[in-house]
Amino acid sequence: MLDSIRSNTQSWVVKVIFGVIILVFVLWGVGNMGGGPSGSLAQVNGESITAAEFTRVLERAFTAQMRMAPDSLSDEEDFNAFKHEILSEMIDNKMKIQEARRLGIIVTPNELKRYLYSMPQFHDDSGAFNESLYRMQLAAVGINAEQHLQWLEDDLLTRKLQMYVGMSSGISEAEARLEHDFNVELRSADYVLFSLEEHRAKAEVSDEDIAAYYDLNRENFRRPVRANLEYLRLTQESLAKRYLVSDEEAEAHYQENRESFRTPAMFQARLIAVAAPPEGSTEPGADELIAEAKARITEAEARLKAGADFAELAQEYSDDPTSARLGGLLPWYEVLDSDEPLNVALNALEPGQVSPVLRNPSGFYIFKMEERRPSAIPPFDEEKERIKNDLAKLRADEDFADVQRMAEDALHQGTSFTLLGETLTLEPERTGLVSEAELKQRLGVTKEYADVLSDAIAEAAASGNPFTIPVPLHIGDGIALVRIMDAVPSMIPPLEEIRVELRSAVQIKKGTELALEAAEKALPLFSGQETPEAFQDKVQRSEKTLRLSASLQPLVDVPELVSAVFFSTGGWIPRVFITPQGPVIAKLAEIEPSTPEKWAINNKNDAFVNNFRQWQINRITSAFDYELMRRTKQRVNEQALAAIRWR
Repeated sequence: MLDSIRSNTQSWVVKVIFGVIILVFVLWGVGNMGGGPSGSLAQVNGESITAAEFTRVLERAFTAQMRMAPDSLSDEEDFNAFKHEILSEMIDNKMKIQEARRLGIIVTPNELKRYLYSMPQFHDDSGAFNESLYRMQLAAVGINAEQHLQWLEDDLLTRKLQMYVGMSSGISEAEARLEHDFNVELRSADYVLFSLEEHRAKAEVSDEDIAAYYDLNRENFRRPVRANLEYLRLTQESLAKRYLVSDEEAEAHYQENRESFRTPAMFQARLIAVAAPPEGSTEPGADELIAEAKARITEAEARLKAGADFAELAQEYSDDPTSARLGGLLPWYEVLDSDEPLNVALNALEPGQVSPVLRNPSGFYIFKMEERRPSAIPPFDEEKERIKNDLAKLRADEDFADVQRMAEDALHQGTSFTLLGETLTLEPERTGLVSEAELKQRLGVTKEYADVLSDAIAEAAASGNPFTIPVPLHIGDGIALVRIMDAVPSMIPPLEEIRVELRSAVQIKKGTELALEAAEKALPLFSGQETPEAFQDKVQRSEKTLRLSASLQPLVDVPELVSAVFFSTGGWIPRVFITPQGPVIAKLAEIEPSTPEKWAINNKNDAFVNNFRQWQINRITSAFDYELMRRTKQRVNEQALAAIRWR
């Protein structure tokens, strides 16, 4: 939570274009995306997205993605999916800009200027917009001011379009109250269960039944390819056991690197966080949300000054659910040397002190300092075992290539895994006969080597002979040397081998049929409110549930039954419901309507009204977006898109 508060900075370029947030923008030079085409890459209602335009956006997005998650675009397939995602976002953006202009929506020069001046990344230390800083940051990512202003104008156009569409929702408090009361009403059911367990016990299963079921469902009993592996896991961690580090060596390392063991100054604080849009936000309803947030945080501050307990107020007011449950208590954080306002305020607090109300683009905050720990160097005895382990790992890492080469040579010369394991101070691991999927999971084989393992297992299964995989398999934190001891191809076991399993399956099937037959036979007896005499001692009552629930405890996964109970006006419902426990005949039992107290709790500070209003806005804008996309004529030059490659 606190980390996000400290570094709540958004990349304006990517946000404006397609919503990807990054911390650093590094512009790729021409040629990083190989084979780029020229001309039109896509047409949106006759308007082009050029290949050059797309490539510029893709380069920046690719760089941002690789900085955030270096392994996320590890192959051509991932990159192709990424390309299509970026192009889809650009098409969607252009489609909305066209619609905004068609409807006569405009962005005035003053609106554009206010939007630009509100961006905190272009503010100097005084909090004012700085023209030089703005130009410098644009130059750093190779963008001219004219292009940037066009992006901002397009962004404002799409925001205005969404705002105007959302304005049609017009939800009043009375409408929200009706929706609230409709959804928080509780209902329970009386029901008669035709237990699957009881009817399965009555089911009679003959040898003929088993044979017939086996013939009809043979493929359901097919066993996947299975193999039994013996392997040695060579990792920095496993090989470190070969290296003994003395206490003297560890202490010498400690003395030479004392400062590297220093722990930073730390603090632990409590937090009351009230979320709010940034000042100057053009989002629909932003001013109202900011005013409500200010009122809440001001009320919390006043109660603190009056002597209220901080932890209790955090539970009541804070919008950060994780810390609020703990009375606002945050984890331990390192003391940072930063001039960011929240950080400056935190550094100024002593244990027991409370900050004034603080503001950043995410909302309003009040902190209470609980405890501080100064920077310190722990004594050697506390670090000794960790140092010895780290030095052993370092030596294992330095020798890793030589050890791998020696191990591979030994296996190629016929050395057993047991003998090689003794040489390396490693214990060979064995899997037993398990499925290929489980083997891959147990070994942790990387994506690139999964097919190598599959091919080796297939070869061993076809030949019927043990097989040492000639190349080490990469397993994320190292390699594995693998020998396939035994492999069994996919097969359907003979009937006699799975007779017990088949009998159980047939009994379940027959028991289910018997239970459903009994329920359907009894259904005509259930009419009106009266319970048939034969079933009066079998009626059970469920717990109360909400309309949107999928359960009527103790019955689970019964959304159709819940829906029927909430539509019922009374009396036994004239149908049989299938539940995991067995068929059920049910009727409405009790209704617990909403109360003014529930409304007051759920709508505290207009929470329900605002949430319902936002839900309606999202629903309307989603429908608008769908309809806009449906009537938009778009065409993608797939050949040109495929020519943009990652290399």
